[in-house]
Amino acid sequence: MYDFPEKTKLNQLINQRLVVISCTANQIVFEFSNQIKLEVTGHLEHSDSSGQAQEINVPIDNLSIFGLIECEVGNVTVMNNKKEMAISFKNGEVLKFISDEIYESVYIHIDGESIIV
Repeated sequence: MYDFPEKTKLNQLINQRLVVISCTANQIVFEFSNQIKLEVTGHLEHSDSSGQAQEINVPIDNLSIFGLIECEVGNVTVMNNKKEMAISFKNGEVLKFISDEIYESVYIHIDGESIIV
């Protein structure tokens, strides 16, 4: 629905570990070691280290993302006119978050601020 923030704000994710993944019927929550939290209410993509991508929907329909627990973030990329954000992990896997055209897709909690995408 809205754009992802500038990459400079999201760079705080680099070198942080993904420590918690939790799920409800309406969201998937990713919590990182520096207290940054992403609440996903739309779908996302998970690519393994070979580049094979799988769509992940809410409610969760694919458990492959749980292998990312304790993995460190290597890079964050905002692309496609700020409508997509990719978090690349040091193990070669990638999570791609996509802004929905109509509905709120991701809530980013960073620096005491909540950003709605």
